[in-house]
Amino acid sequence: ILIKGGEPLEAANHVDTVLFDKTGTLTNGTPSVTDIVVVAHPSTDGQEDDDIASSSSSSCPDELVRLGASAELGSEHPLGRALVNRAKLLAKPLETPVTFHAVSGKGISVELSDETVHLGNLDYMDECGLQRGHVDDAVRGRLEAAGKTVIYMGLCDRVVALFGISDAARPDAKTTVAQLHARGMAVYMVTGDNRRTAHWIAEQVGIPVHHVMAEVLPSNKVAKVQELQAAGRVVAMVGDGINDAPALAQADLGIAIGAGTDIAMETAQMVLMKSALKDVVVAFDLSQTIYRRIQINFVWAMGYNIVLLPLAAGVLYGFRIQIPPMFAGAAMAFSSVSVVASSLALKWYQPPTTHHSHRHRSDTADERTPLLHV
Repeated sequence: ILIKGGEPLEAANHVDTVLFDKTGTLTNGTPSVTDIVVVAHPSTDGQEDDDIASSSSSSCPDELVRLGASAELGSEHPLGRALVNRAKLLAKPLETPVTFHAVSGKGISVELSDETVHLGNLDYMDECGLQRGHVDDAVRGRLEAAGKTVIYMGLCDRVVALFGISDAARPDAKTTVAQLHARGMAVYMVTGDNRRTAHWIAEQVGIPVHHVMAEVLPSNKVAKVQELQAAGRVVAMVGDGINDAPALAQADLGIAIGAGTDIAMETAQMVLMKSALKDVVVAFDLSQTIYRRIQINFVWAMGYNIVLLPLAAGVLYGFRIQIPPMFAGAAMAFSSVSVVASSLALKWYQPPTTHHSHRHRSDTADERTPLLHV
């Protein structure tokens, strides 16, 4: 754990609320395309036509993946990389985009040599003026209920397909959340994903559903941190992406995942170098241990000096009790040695285990927390 100075240690000791980003933080950050659903459009004679474009091969799922991956070529977004990785399995060459336009938190529009490709959520498809066709809400609901992110794809003037992209929760996410709850901390999750997918992930890792902030645009993550702070909470933000950097800076304590982006690690006050989510708990426990040791050293040094300095100054001289200067000097040196030795004892610090018991900050942490509007 990289700790940038003493202030983060003190801040961590007072944190009572932890806000996690979802993608790449609570999840592995390596999503994969699991479902490809071709959208049917009515033909000119009123009958349903399952071919998206009868004059081309774009109704083929493999071709749709190739076009989508071409649009996402060079993208740093995990969902975009999922499409590119799926296309690599097809062993088909990808096209280099001619023009690229992105709307943060919504989607992208890319012009290829022969096609204009739109990728994003359904609202973005509507903003682009695309015909929805027979988009099956039941299919979308089924995918989202299974914790998958649904990405829509449009070609030219209509929606042609939707992709189900799955990103599993980190193996240590549930244990980490449980340990934070055991420490009396309230745990929240913020994501730009839809509610059903966000709730599914939250249930997997043990975060209360009413502590899920879903469908939050990247620019609004700072506002969510501010809402928690306005409710009187001391907030730690845990994230890994470029979009998390402003929220990491706004939080009382910013914690970045080591495998995240450079700007997130630069902004955060603590960095988990091994990218192990369980180190979030270690960071809080270590800061509490160090802070407690500082208090013990301070009380010991003050008490020791308050008692012995008057003796060394001769306060008992009237009673014919004298302390030779050499003993006074030795006692003074012992004060410093004892504090240093106490601090060096931290060398034997042991990280908390899964079943380690912690004192609770509040038995009603979750019940006291106001619901946030998203």
